[in-house]
Amino acid sequence: MSWLRDNLMTLLMALFLSVLTWVIIKSSTPPERAANPLLQPREIADVPVNLMVAPGVTQEIKLLSPEKIKVQVWGLKNVVKSMQADSIQAYVHVERPDMEPGEHRLPIQFHLRDGQAQGTVTALPASGEPANATIKVTWK
Repeated sequence: MSWLRDNLMTLLMALFLSVLTWVIIKSSTPPERAANPLLQPREIADVPVNLMVAPGVTQEIKLLSPEKIKVQVWGLKNVVKSMQADSIQAYVHVERPDMEPGEHRLPIQFHLRDGQAQGTVTALPASGEPANATIKVTWK
């Protein structure tokens, strides 16, 4: 019993720290993984894939595929329900001015045009859709 009395403060501190750690981890769980009835997924078809070329890129860049993609959005029900294909910008960003001529595969990125969706909706390629686009680089 004297061991418990001698170590009571240490045990209470350990309990406090473990509960604090649990609370921090629980609160940092992304909303798309939390079981929340206010969140829902939805697939939006025919989102055009655009090419964004950074200043300084002097090669000719052409997007080969895909021209359109099906996107899965996940977020607040009222926001996701109102989203259309023009609410999402799917794009391939070419920023390296030293790309060699030939075909390259780059990731498709997403930007939500709807201000209400910013920070409340996640966009990813739908299941079975490519995560990368193919571009062709040639010298001008």
